[in-house]
Amino acid sequence: MLMKSLRLIIIISAACLITSPALANVTNSVLGPYQEDFSGYTGSIIGTNGWYGNTNSLENGGIRATTLSTNINYTGELPLGGTGPTTSDVLDLEAGNNLLTNAFTHVTNNTYIDMMVMMNPAADGMPSIVTNVATAQSAIYLNASSNLVLLHSSGTTYNTVTNNLTVLDDIVVANSEWIRLTFEMAYTNSAYVAPLGTFGQIWFQLYVNGTLVTNANAYSAIRPAVPSPPLGAADGGSWWIAGNRAVNYNNRRLDSILFSGAGLFDDIVATEVSPFAVAPAVYTVSVVNVTGGMIWPTQTNSASSSSTVYFQASNGFYIASITIGGTVMGPATNYTISAPGGATNISVTASFPVNTPVGSNNVPTEWMQKEQGIYSTNYTEEADVDHDGDGYTTGEEFLMSSDPHNSNDFLKITSVIFSNGVPQISWPSDYDANYPLPPYRIDRTTNIADSASWVIDSTLARTPGVATNEASLSAPTDKYYYYRVVATNN
Repeated sequence: MLMKSLRLIIIISAACLITSPALANVTNSVLGPYQEDFSGYTGSIIGTNGWYGNTNSLENGGIRATTLSTNINYTGELPLGGTGPTTSDVLDLEAGNNLLTNAFTHVTNNTYIDMMVMMNPAADGMPSIVTNVATAQSAIYLNASSNLVLLHSSGTTYNTVTNNLTVLDDIVVANSEWIRLTFEMAYTNSAYVAPLGTFGQIWFQLYVNGTLVTNANAYSAIRPAVPSPPLGAADGGSWWIAGNRAVNYNNRRLDSILFSGAGLFDDIVATEVSPFAVAPAVYTVSVVNVTGGMIWPTQTNSASSSSTVYFQASNGFYIASITIGGTVMGPATNYTISAPGGATNISVTASFPVNTPVGSNNVPTEWMQKEQGIYSTNYTEEADVDHDGDGYTTGEEFLMSSDPHNSNDFLKITSVIFSNGVPQISWPSDYDANYPLPPYRIDRTTNIADSASWVIDSTLARTPGVATNEASLSAPTDKYYYYRVVATNN
């Protein structure tokens, strides 16, 4: 592995690098988002695709195929989702004095700078190249102990912070090892409220091989800038204050990246989209309508969203079953389908049979399915069976609006009172308006033994959601009246 000993410095800068006469003459600007995999070059990289430098002496124009031995311990997704430096061309800054830059138009949104890089250990201390770039917001290199070293600002108040180098001593990079470096520059975070040209602050986070770096010199959260409270001490988080904080921040946004020294690069991306946010997979809910009802809507949602599908039976039909993605579900007017977590298609259909009356009391099949599902599905037979032992068949319980599974729930007068000489009676009910039934009828007689003596006193419409029905009756003209409540379906 041929690598020069001069350390490789990566600088994220907030102004065109021509502000420093010792650096490259940047004369090109590229609109973001930007990506570069260093493939397809036939000559020098300098002057192409935004790349400029202080020399044209790069061997093979700075591009080389990685036929040399590579060392990649990182197994996560690569910045461009490709094969990475093991099989592709890479940028090779093999000469120690080379400087290479790429300038961008002013970026105002939060920005991610993502890349694969190979760097070798070098000397400690603040590199002079970093000192020369007075607009550097961050810089990183590998010290003699094979630890990454990060440029940032430190201090306890906003107008007194100064540049500082922090050794990330818990991150050791092997000699000639490829790593993934990702800078997250928080340019539009709500905490950045200082006017341009004044003391604001820019914060950033660093990811190494996809893992967010935390450190004692970093903060757990971005601190607000206005009004200007003390920063306070760092508390071991992941947010760093950008370097050169005390410099006037007019137009301090990402403009440039700079590479100095000897090293290899591949798959460089500048984007406003987090490279670690899983692109939302989508799934389609396809409805299959059949005779007897309607299902809606067909829809496409991201994998993080649920979908609600609605079912409605046509007049004279009912919802017997629903099938979602091959799974048979019970009947319902709607189902919420949880996001499946991957790109897929979910087919939704339903069965809408004719709502045929069954049993001697002409009970709707749909009601039998709903109330009688724990028994046989031979609804014609089941409608004439007393399953709860209260003396009434399931069909009769339908007529009474009572529970066919509860032996204590049947049609019975539970109270008789007089109010101003007018009798009032009460009885329980559990009426379901989805299955319309005629009003209750209240009969009276003075001779309970004479079946022909019963006459209609009044009627009372059934009301859903009312657990106890109350009816005021005619004032009696005889000494004794007997009352009964009658439930029918005609």
